[in-house]
Amino acid sequence: MNEQEKVSVKKLHSEIKEITEVIARTDEDCTFDEYLAYLNIDEQSYMMALRSKLKRPTVFLKRNLNERRINAYNREMLKLWEAHMDMQLVVSPYGCVKYIVSYVSKSQKEESCNDNSKHKTVYELKNKSGFLTRRYKRLVIQFRNYREGEDKLNFQRENLMLFTAWRTEPSLLDPTLPVQFSQLLETIQSNRNNYCKYDNTFDNIDVDLMEEDEENDEESTVAPQFKILDLNETPSDFQLEMPHTEKIASQTEASRFPLPNLLPEIKTNPSEPFYHFISGGAGVGKSLLINSIKQVLERFWIHQPNNKPDDIHILPIAPTGTKSKATIGYMLTQAQNLQHKKTQNMQYLLKLCTETKYIVSHNIAVPDGISNGSPCILKKVIYGQLCEKGNREQIPIRAYVQFEKETTGEKTRQKLKNIIQADGIADKTWTPIQRICRSFSLNENTHIQVTRNQLPLLPSNAQTIHCSQSCTYKNILVFITKNLSRKLLYTAFSRVESLQGLHISGIYKKPIRATIENDPSLREMIRMRSEAQLQFSLTFPEEVKNDENIIALFHNVRSLNLHFPNVCSDKTLLACDIIMLAETWSQPADRYEIDNFTIVYRTDCASTKRKAFGTLIYVKSALLPHINILFQNESISGTNHSTVVAVTVCSKTVIMVYKSPKCQWLVLQQQLQQAINTSLQNNVHDIAIMGDFNIKYQVSDPNFKNLNEFMIQNNCLMVLDPTKVSTDHNSLIDLCFSTNPQTNSFIFESATSDHKPIWIELSNP
Repeated sequence: MNEQEKVSVKKLHSEIKEITEVIARTDEDCTFDEYLAYLNIDEQSYMMALRSKLKRPTVFLKRNLNERRINAYNREMLKLWEAHMDMQLVVSPYGCVKYIVSYVSKSQKEESCNDNSKHKTVYELKNKSGFLTRRYKRLVIQFRNYREGEDKLNFQRENLMLFTAWRTEPSLLDPTLPVQFSQLLETIQSNRNNYCKYDNTFDNIDVDLMEEDEENDEESTVAPQFKILDLNETPSDFQLEMPHTEKIASQTEASRFPLPNLLPEIKTNPSEPFYHFISGGAGVGKSLLINSIKQVLERFWIHQPNNKPDDIHILPIAPTGTKSKATIGYMLTQAQNLQHKKTQNMQYLLKLCTETKYIVSHNIAVPDGISNGSPCILKKVIYGQLCEKGNREQIPIRAYVQFEKETTGEKTRQKLKNIIQADGIADKTWTPIQRICRSFSLNENTHIQVTRNQLPLLPSNAQTIHCSQSCTYKNILVFITKNLSRKLLYTAFSRVESLQGLHISGIYKKPIRATIENDPSLREMIRMRSEAQLQFSLTFPEEVKNDENIIALFHNVRSLNLHFPNVCSDKTLLACDIIMLAETWSQPADRYEIDNFTIVYRTDCASTKRKAFGTLIYVKSALLPHINILFQNESISGTNHSTVVAVTVCSKTVIMVYKSPKCQWLVLQQQLQQAINTSLQNNVHDIAIMGDFNIKYQVSDPNFKNLNEFMIQNNCLMVLDPTKVSTDHNSLIDLCFSTNPQTNSFIFESATSDHKPIWIELSNP
């Protein structure tokens, strides 16, 4: 065939295609001969036209014109399959691979067609503030939505079809679809793990954002966080276990005040060094305070952009001189050379003995409490084979340990429940520790890299006196050598709960009493107590509370459901007369009673999913006869909502405000005006307005001017220090206004939320 004939045949193909498209728009049917007559060509010309566009062997299925919209099928197979069928004959290996790849990536192509959603996502990522991790999560979930379906029902239906056996295809309109999904959830998760080996990270993101909702503040942190709960019931930020912060909140003023005063320095000036000295006798809570500070620092820095858990090194150092070791088991000299450890704490030979004490040697799951230095008891070792070619040796592949606190490793146990079940572990407090790999240079003079695969554990059955600091035991045995100093003897003997549990091996000689003349440490402590007393930067409500004033506190608590134990034990909160909490993530069945307090107002999440929604107001039970709810209004429109509640107490009105980030200022303005007018109509002119406005108190915020003008028109002044910040993101969006310019209002500190509590002192006539 010459070039002119080729051009003629290709032109004929285009004409056939155009005519066929015209015929396809009608409901007419015809035979193949009638079709050729309509085209005014013969069969040979038709075949040549089709071949002109082919570059490889292709199979054409014979069909009638009225079957043009039906996919290829096999009649006998269709009867057996009883479902949609689209067959394609494979005539080359390349065609087979291309078809499979095209089908697998089909949903990703569909995503690119949705230009509106794509452009909207890109715009939000460019213009919306927040940490990179959170913005990345939103990007992932946006793409995930288009692959998995448009909504929750689609997601459930697709998982039922992919990972369960079925005869009749589930329908989106089937009201029992969620029930089926819930009943078969474990089967779906198990089968999904067999085929989706690498999507665990995105599954966690799914749980994170499905519960989180878009009502979180524009500066809010991941996830969470912190935090990592039954993911189906609590926020997704990285979450640290709370025993230390709960205990510190219930301690005496001497041991609990330093923590909240320390946090502003860390959060606002993280690169600036500071030096605080804490002293006291054995058992007063020094170690508790140190551990609480360590937890809060981990919780804060793990959320900072580009930070990785293994890159965060917080070393509580025991204050006993230059030879002291970290309370979690490392010498100060080792801490100074932390980046230069040759083997990265990976033991070449690790001896394993059950019912023996070990410590975790690496940050495995910091939000779950499994971090470098976590103490545990080895309970069981699982043997197996590494997936290495030619290596059939039975070696320890997994170790089950029991941590001192049951909450440590809780999320890890939930995540690996299938492995735990397969290993036959019945004890729900045992946590699996998997092998890890670390690479390091053979020596400083070569580029040869060595990879070590090992269990991240170090034996710790016996401890040095330095390492025992911060620990308390029922029974201890102290080995005394002739060179033990008075300081080391004090440290060793004070580790035991009572004298009955103290056992001594060796000859004990009473040490020389410390004096100013022979002990430089004592001289320095006396100097610091007299010349360098720590001045607290925060004002605590309990310091000013008396019978002549009323203290009202507002806090965006970021899930009361998660932090309720901390609220119940926090003496600062309990010293207030009125406690107003927002974003409680609560549901109607939740019980949040606090001794000596009464709930006077409460809203909860309407759906079964916990979201950044819900408010709750407590008042001291003794004040209940003087309390009156003057006004309450909830404005809800999709994911946007605002809440305004006016409470009168002793001829004063406290108005609580919460506005979600995307809610319009005009909506909140109307609610506030109604609340203020209601108070004035009841002859109450002393009004305080406080809450989370989600309006930055700075000129750059477009609503700043509107807010200020509104407050001035209603004779309200800002009573918080405008140079302070009310979030961990250096913004002031939790605000307090009052008609009385002499009103005292302060910003406090929170160890659990990225919002800081704000409180106000009202005189009680």
